Amino acid sequence: MHSALQAWEGAGKRGVWLRLPAEAHAYVDAAVAAGFEYHHATAGYLQLTRWLPPTPSPLPRYAFTSVGVGGVVVNGKREVLMVQERVSPSKRMQGSWKLPGGLAEPGEDFAATVAREVAEETGVRAELDGVVSLRHSHGRRFGQSDVYVI
Repeated sequence: MHSALQAWEGAGKRGVWLRLPAEAHAYVDAAVAAGFEYHHATAGYLQLTRWLPPTPSPLPRYAFTSVGVGGVVVNGKREVLMVQERVSPSKRMQGSWKLPGGLAEPGEDFAATVAREVAEETGVRAELDGVVSLRHSHGRRFGQSDVYVI
């Protein structure tokens, strides 16, 4: 590991990304001892980084924003479809009425997310016609940023 780091520095490399598959977990201690820092983890791997120059690292941080959507579904009588929260992470919100919606899957765009969430929660087929509102806030779930699109 140390000779590889020296070679990378000699070649002018500045940032190193080290992806350890789950079956290589025994190497985590050695990587951390060599100056690597945790970046993120999934079920299949642990990603570490090391910034080689003695300056603050500009490497991008882990993904830090969750994306959620709410669908404003309006029928021919101009009535808005609402759903009652059955299972809420917050006791305060349990049983409250809300727009059907939820979190986007990785790689899913707003239109696909709102169509999927409305169908899952209500059985109604819907499609994106436009964006009514967008909220961006920080320090939400897991201390991350949150984007919510209606």
